[in-house]
Amino acid sequence: MNPFDHYIKHDLGMRYYGRYVDDFVLVHEDKTYLQAIIPKIAQFLNDELRLNLHPRKMHLQHYSKGVHFLGVTLKPHRIYIGKRTKGNFYNAIARHNGHNAIASQSQPTKDE
Repeated sequence: MNPFDHYIKHDLGMRYYGRYVDDFVLVHEDKTYLQAIIPKIAQFLNDELRLNLHPRKMHLQHYSKGVHFLGVTLKPHRIYIGKRTKGNFYNAIARHNGHNAIASQSQPTKDE
């Protein structure tokens, strides 16, 4: 998706842009400008990369309400971890601790 990165930054002049795999976020002071470039972005993705924007996964809102991206909400001066992301994290720790407990039980002791 490097051509897409180049298109967004250089051709459209987006200063605040972030992407991870197929998720991306654009931040701009002018809502009208963002609305105007959505069709251009959709056309570029379709023509150059054979990808489509999901219409229900695009959100235009004021940055003070936060930017939802990759399981977190980014707000000025704060980052909030989403409930699902936090739950997945705790579950991973529990699974890891469970595996360690099983492994430590199978280790021979000095008495054996």
